[in-house]
Amino acid sequence: MAGAADLVVQMLAAGAEKTLFNVKLERGTVPTPFAPRLFGDELALCQRYYQRFGGQAIYQAHALGFAKDTTLARMSIPIPVSMRALPTLTSSALGLFDGGTITSVSALATSNFGGTNAIQVEATSTGLTAYRPYSLISNNSLSAYVAFDAEL
Repeated sequence: MAGAADLVVQMLAAGAEKTLFNVKLERGTVPTPFAPRLFGDELALCQRYYQRFGGQAIYQAHALGFAKDTTLARMSIPIPVSMRALPTLTSSALGLFDGGTITSVSALATSNFGGTNAIQVEATSTGLTAYRPYSLISNNSLSAYVAFDAEL
């Protein structure tokens, strides 16, 4: 099959429900044994394309960094697996916490890779104190998140 034709698989069962296990498609006429990937290997391959953080606690910490000035903080978010390219970032319901006060984040953007196991982001907010350390947190919400998408 050269990719121009459709492949149709039809399963007929006379009144009985059937389950199909260990399915794989491969080239050629000689089948090879089915060898599933280990869960950790499959997860790491998926994380090269998409990673999402959040949903574990209403004030979950995502990153640490500092305020560059009164409206912009730079953070480094650790990631378990290096992504295939600089990802697109989406986020919701985040805040910056300085140990006493939480200020809402109005925008979050990637600034660059922070190496193979971190991504640098810049958080826009108001009322920050320049050079003060801040944590990027979920702002009182279990639906708060930070997501990185490096899909093809």
